[in-house]
Amino acid sequence: LREDTPGEPRLVAYLIGDADISADALRTQLATRLPEIMLPSAYVWLDALPLTSNGKLDRRALPAPETDALAVQTYAAPEGERETLLATLWSELLGVERVGRHDSFFALGGHSLLGVRLISRIRSALGIELPLAALFAQPRLAELALALDSADTSTLPAIVPSDRSAPLPLSFAQQRLWLLDRLDDRAALAYLIAGGVRLSGHLDRDALGKALDQLLVRHQSLRTVFSSHDDSPTQVVVAANAGFYLEYIDLRQSPAPAAEAQRHAEQETRTPFDLARGPLIRGRLLCLAEHEHRLLITMHHIVADGWSISVLLQELGALYTAFARGKTDPLPPLSIQYQDYAVWQRRWIDGPLLQRQLSFWRAHLHGAPTLLELPTDRPRPVLQDYTGGSLDLALDADLTAAVRAISQRHGTTVFMTVLAAWGALLARLSGQNQVVIGMPIANRTRSELEPLIGLFVNTQALRIDLRTDPSVGQLLGHVRTTALAAQQHPDVPFEQVIELLNPPRNLSHPPLFQVMFAWQNTPAVALELPDLRLESVQSPFTVSKFDLELTLQEDGARIVGSLGYGTALFDATTIQRWWRCFEQLLHALTRDDDARISQLPWLDAPQREQLLADFGTGDMAAVPEQPLHQLFEAQARRTPDAIAVVSEQGSMRYATLDTQADRLAQRLRRLGLRAGQRVATALPRSVELIVAQLAVLKCGAAYVPLDVDHPDERLLALIDDAQVSVLIHAADSVLAPAQVVCLTIADLDDLQGSDDDITTPPAIAVPATAAAYVMYTSGSTGTPKGVTVSHGAVANLVLQDGPARLRSDDRVAFASNPAFDSATLEVWGSLLHGATVVVVPAPVMRDPQALGALVARERLSVLILVAGVLRTYAPAIAPQLGTLRLLLTGGDVADPHALTTVFEAGGATTVLQTYGPTESAQFVTALALQHAPDATRRLPIGRPLANTRLYVLDRHGQPVPIGVAGELHLAGAQLAQGYMHRPALTAERFVPDPFAEQPGERMYKTGDLACWLADGTLDFLGRNDAQVKIRGFRIEPGEIEAALRSCAGVQEAVVIARADTGEKRLVAYLVGDASILEPATLRSQLATRLPDHMLPASYVQLDALPLTPNGKLDRATLPAPDDQALDLHAYVAPQGELEQVLATLWSELLGVAQVGRHDDFFALGGHSLLAVKLIERLRRLGWQIDVRALFAQPTLAGLAGNLQAASAIEVPPNRIDPECTRITPDLLPLVALTQAEIEAIVATVDGGAANVQDWRHCSKACSSIT
Repeated sequence: LREDTPGEPRLVAYLIGDADISADALRTQLATRLPEIMLPSAYVWLDALPLTSNGKLDRRALPAPETDALAVQTYAAPEGERETLLATLWSELLGVERVGRHDSFFALGGHSLLGVRLISRIRSALGIELPLAALFAQPRLAELALALDSADTSTLPAIVPSDRSAPLPLSFAQQRLWLLDRLDDRAALAYLIAGGVRLSGHLDRDALGKALDQLLVRHQSLRTVFSSHDDSPTQVVVAANAGFYLEYIDLRQSPAPAAEAQRHAEQETRTPFDLARGPLIRGRLLCLAEHEHRLLITMHHIVADGWSISVLLQELGALYTAFARGKTDPLPPLSIQYQDYAVWQRRWIDGPLLQRQLSFWRAHLHGAPTLLELPTDRPRPVLQDYTGGSLDLALDADLTAAVRAISQRHGTTVFMTVLAAWGALLARLSGQNQVVIGMPIANRTRSELEPLIGLFVNTQALRIDLRTDPSVGQLLGHVRTTALAAQQHPDVPFEQVIELLNPPRNLSHPPLFQVMFAWQNTPAVALELPDLRLESVQSPFTVSKFDLELTLQEDGARIVGSLGYGTALFDATTIQRWWRCFEQLLHALTRDDDARISQLPWLDAPQREQLLADFGTGDMAAVPEQPLHQLFEAQARRTPDAIAVVSEQGSMRYATLDTQADRLAQRLRRLGLRAGQRVATALPRSVELIVAQLAVLKCGAAYVPLDVDHPDERLLALIDDAQVSVLIHAADSVLAPAQVVCLTIADLDDLQGSDDDITTPPAIAVPATAAAYVMYTSGSTGTPKGVTVSHGAVANLVLQDGPARLRSDDRVAFASNPAFDSATLEVWGSLLHGATVVVVPAPVMRDPQALGALVARERLSVLILVAGVLRTYAPAIAPQLGTLRLLLTGGDVADPHALTTVFEAGGATTVLQTYGPTESAQFVTALALQHAPDATRRLPIGRPLANTRLYVLDRHGQPVPIGVAGELHLAGAQLAQGYMHRPALTAERFVPDPFAEQPGERMYKTGDLACWLADGTLDFLGRNDAQVKIRGFRIEPGEIEAALRSCAGVQEAVVIARADTGEKRLVAYLVGDASILEPATLRSQLATRLPDHMLPASYVQLDALPLTPNGKLDRATLPAPDDQALDLHAYVAPQGELEQVLATLWSELLGVAQVGRHDDFFALGGHSLLAVKLIERLRRLGWQIDVRALFAQPTLAGLAGNLQAASAIEVPPNRIDPECTRITPDLLPLVALTQAEIEAIVATVDGGAANVQDWRHCSKACSSIT
């Protein structure tokens, strides 16, 4: 693709071979295989392709084509009136002297932007509405002339000068910027257009001033201000005699004129415009030296757009040149002004053409996501922050050539190909399979608009759908179809699309899309002034109207541009990282047309190495490959007299514990227990439980810990599922499962006897890979699943030299539920290090004061509390934790406030934030804290433990970059063996590890979302599926839902976790017989089947479960429970005088007959302009409120409450009569000015006394500002 003539790129083919083949013959052969747009317009024969010194193709050395290289059809003159007219239009636009009837628009140098201009000229000349797609389908002159016969006649009226006696409306684009200015003060700076040029040489200041003045005379848009008329904004054209506001600043005496000039440039970008007062364009002429000047021009976007800059520069150059040479204005008069366009646009907006286009956009964007949830470095501010940064970027020549090549193969433009890659990147970053991207279009579809300065640019929202995981070719085809369809529907103002779709209103981000992609294909116009050398000056303007704004253009052999970003959301390093991902993705996309988008690599080698090796792999450590009981026996031989366990009943030494376990193991063997079998232990936290579990292991069996507080029905189900051979329970237990040997242990006396009773060593040697225990967790199908964990997995957890390694002098609280995996470290971490286990009685564990007293009394050094318990207990227990060396928390991300409470009370030396599911032997990551964390940031979950590996992968199994959310996968030494008797589920969740060095290794899909942070720690983001965590317990609501459906009267049930009150709680939503669905009754029924932590806190009855358009449950619309856990959707009449007044105003503005106190302004059809009108009416009634309050409180009752809190402000009457011609001191009682001082001030006010207002109108409002 060459651009030998600026603004006219064309395809050129370079060939080696038989040079006797003509360009026309080559083109004819290619035309049988390629669409017209992909045919080169020139064919250059070479003896050899030029190469660089390193052997690569030297594209820069390829010669420009000569005339004989052009593929020109045998000339045939245009026939008929239409072909002749088209030939004239083509000649003007393409800059060619002769156009034949067989010539192709694109072969002659045409492109999509020139195509749009051609359509505009056809409309003006023939009154025909030809879609742009018709030009792509029939690019030859004769074919296009035939297409005109079937084209629709344009129904749009001509744009004519409007009646200036009536108030002039704003265009739709102007109205949006006016509304943004009213909604957010910061938007005033976000929509500035600032630029500068360095002028070297002789400058004629008078000519420059006259040229700028004449621009204001010529373009009424540049001297427009904006006011309100009958609650609606209007534009007012100010008289031209004021001239252009150009401030001359002499910096020649400054010690650093260049730095001072830069300060002025920065000041320009920080100085807002007042839309009501104007002027909305200004300039500064900085004199740095006699022949060195800098011209700064700043405009508000409401009066100009990017195209306007080209018009302004071109006309400024023409006017300056003429005036500097003593000539008059050389520019032809304008037939219309921007205000005429605004009036015209408002008049035809309801026509049938617009309605057809609106129908397209309604269908195109229906159901599309309205927020692109990119991973941000900081939470999104409540109000959009327009502060921005920018990254300059470029695609090298090789990648640009590859992009052009694949574009040719698939009949797309380079813009479409890059857009497809950009959409694919955004989808991966956000984890969403549909993305909506904004795209600006010039919107000058009529030729009479081309020479005007004004805000014509329109925005289109393009929806890119990757739900089917398309191939590269399929995605390119989809984007091509989407882009061409959008180009055929260009006339609908974006503001109309917003009102049509009525997306959720949120002042924290733009509606419909938050990412813009601008492709610059408008030929640049350089300012040229006689006797001056001009150089563009980079503006220091740092603003971002969107989360991301990618601006690109073709520049010879490269694609160059910038990536703007909101600095309130993103760090510069994040944007740089994403651009590297984009380049890698684009490289992959150009290499394989058939590859699935999901499988394209998007990490370069250094990034991949960092994530998989540096971040994701724990240290390598040697761990003994012996079973737990043998490791314990070795410890008992080393420290036989050390205290192993302490309980209310006393203490037990290591030697005694080993002996007691041997005796129980002997008894179990006599009962028939064999290696590989399972024994259920239904015992509370106690010495007996520890003896029992150790004895089971000595038999080569695995223990199945049960929670004795669970319903018997549930325990029997678990015993049956685990297929246990023996049940060990307490004397008071009534459990009596069939075909299971039951062994009762009342206390340790049951195990007393002489050592002679042990006739054979009971300990059986099993490999470290053998099962040590089976622990049950909640199941999504309603059935709990048993996780089988090996001896080696536990040994790796407790014996490695990591932050959780225990010491022989530790006193460790046995405080966890035995059926919960926190007990693993408490028991085995202690016993394999010679530490002491201190059993915490159940009543003590339920009382934070009692637990704190026990910690202090027993001088405990290690305590494990799940995050939910720690959050609740911290205020009461923190002062009593002074003896702790280590406080471990897990089960969920710890509350930073709770940790701060602990540290401030001196409650622990180190707090260890841990993470890990039951499938990984308690935890596989750890983050050690020695001081209070930052309470404003989420606490990471740390780094991998030794011999473990962590991967954060997208839904297709590809690693994701730093900061991007993905599903956390675990691998390595602590991985469980799988699920007991659930081979299908095991295969689903324990999958082959594609990143492992050794074949046959597996990784576990946790279902948890996480992301890597830049420091190599993991950030936990919550569950990826319906599974939740309550009080540290992992719960799959499906099990609760299954239990609910078995309750009388329940037809359908859904359970979710909500945190409306700050505390996470389970809420059940039910459909069924209302007469018997009482929360107390339901809870009672569930309590017989489910443990306490799985019982919902609220029960909400619904007539039907809400569904999405595709028939899936719409969890996002499930209502928060009220005090009675009842769903209230019925109409509730406004209460009180203020709510009734508001209801009347809403009814009038929204055109609805009835407004309830719980109705939402925007849900009833309100939009931004109506919101401003409502606020204006409230102000006239004496209520002072910002329009943002309505966005924050959109319900009638909420807004009324806001108004009452603000209270009405009484505005005193204005003492200055509108007809007043002279201001006197008695009219201004709030200021001490003499008559002479007043006269001096009034003299500086445009319009004199008629434009002076009484300050008392704002005095009371100002007094309320603190």
